[in-house]
Amino acid sequence: MANIGITQALPNDALRLVFEELRRCDAWSHYCGMRLLCKAVNEIIEPEAFSSVTIGFTEQNMNTILDLLPMLAAGTTPYARWTKYLRVHNLVPLAEDGRTVWDRLKPGPNRERLLACQNEWDVSFSRFSNLEVIELHDVVLSSSILKGVKQLVANSPSLQRFVISRYRWSVDTLTPTLPYVTFDTVIEALIRAPAFTPTLKQLGIDVGGFHLNGSCFPFLACLTHLDIRGLSPKGISPTFWRSLEHSGIHLLRLAVQPLDPSIIDYLLSYDGLQEIVFKLDYTWSAADGSDMDTFARRFFYSVVPRHQDTLREIRFGCSERETWEASAMVPWIFNETYLEPLSLCKLLERVDVVFFYPSPNEKVRYPAVPLEILLSTASTSLTRLQELALMHVRNFHKYTGSSYAHKAFYNKVAKAFTTYVRRAMDICGEPLPFALSAMGPSCTSTGQLTRYHIAVESGCSEKAGDEEDVSDSDADSVISSDSGGCTGIYLCD
Repeated sequence: MANIGITQALPNDALRLVFEELRRCDAWSHYCGMRLLCKAVNEIIEPEAFSSVTIGFTEQNMNTILDLLPMLAAGTTPYARWTKYLRVHNLVPLAEDGRTVWDRLKPGPNRERLLACQNEWDVSFSRFSNLEVIELHDVVLSSSILKGVKQLVANSPSLQRFVISRYRWSVDTLTPTLPYVTFDTVIEALIRAPAFTPTLKQLGIDVGGFHLNGSCFPFLACLTHLDIRGLSPKGISPTFWRSLEHSGIHLLRLAVQPLDPSIIDYLLSYDGLQEIVFKLDYTWSAADGSDMDTFARRFFYSVVPRHQDTLREIRFGCSERETWEASAMVPWIFNETYLEPLSLCKLLERVDVVFFYPSPNEKVRYPAVPLEILLSTASTSLTRLQELALMHVRNFHKYTGSSYAHKAFYNKVAKAFTTYVRRAMDICGEPLPFALSAMGPSCTSTGQLTRYHIAVESGCSEKAGDEEDVSDSDADSVISSDSGGCTGIYLCD
């Protein structure tokens, strides 16, 4: 009797299950190498082995890029047929725009070769036609790059996730920025296709040159996750949020900056939000004269109760050093009136709290919930809570420079706040059922943060004696000092 191989004995559906189990048990490289066994095995494994590709325009990857892009342009690589996930990063800024990079890619032949490849990327990438995920990181918007982005989107009728982030390396900031690019021009070729059906579920934009308005629909009709940051105050038109509401788009996750009153109106139009992230850099785009205080109160008193049955994460972020001043964060300082609506969210797993801890002699004080009450309420009411993050703010009136003496001052601030937190934990008596973290401003002016490491279990914390308060007079005493710079504080128990 002739020998019968596994590929003849089992149908393809059964073979797929066998190879799927092998993929879980073996290294990815071994799994991909199995496609060389025979034609039948290759037909099963090849689509998955070449379903994802990452292209980085770096000197380390230069030889790979120089080989891969021509094959993509000619359609002679399996990536052109099977890729569903495309990630491109570290695009080279164009020299003619004055955007020369000095800290990552030196001027020279290597840079010119990568730039030459990049200038043809719209030809190479036009071969992709099955993309479901497009991620473009470290992007400087230029005419050629924008052309390639439009081509990628136009060739991706099944696109489910699209992310584009700005270039994060040093560039010539004196160079005039490119004019705003309305996002609907990026997607217009796709949505005009006769057979267009909206499929996008996740959209992430962190590029200041984009402008979002109400004409982005129906491209966003299936959207569930939206992350838009780094845009200018005029980068998001209020019509964008009104269009989300009127189109019946109910987001599960929203991360946004800048803030606008229309966001609150949209969030109050439906139920089911699971995650919310606000970047509190005080970029405010309200055209109706409303203020941030009204925005914050409407969020805690109206939005949080509206989504109390589904909210799992409430997070905030601060990038600029000045926003950690208590005076700039007043609307978001957590007080006892915010505690009641928060305690209704029984599914909460992660919460950020802007917490005001002042100097003993600060003239201006702000109402803030006592920490022991916050911890006790979170322990009893939020039974699924995994992490509570305290964002420490206070009045740093005398901040100047980043000398060694300022480092000593901020170190005292950190120690005083850590002692205060430990004391509140001891008052609670029982070990906290969730992780407690804290952060605050460092002594540098570059937006770095102090990370406070605090023992979670009350029994593990140091017994708090007389805490060492830090007053503004401490800041006065270091104004004239001029020592070496520092990079931040890192406290560990």
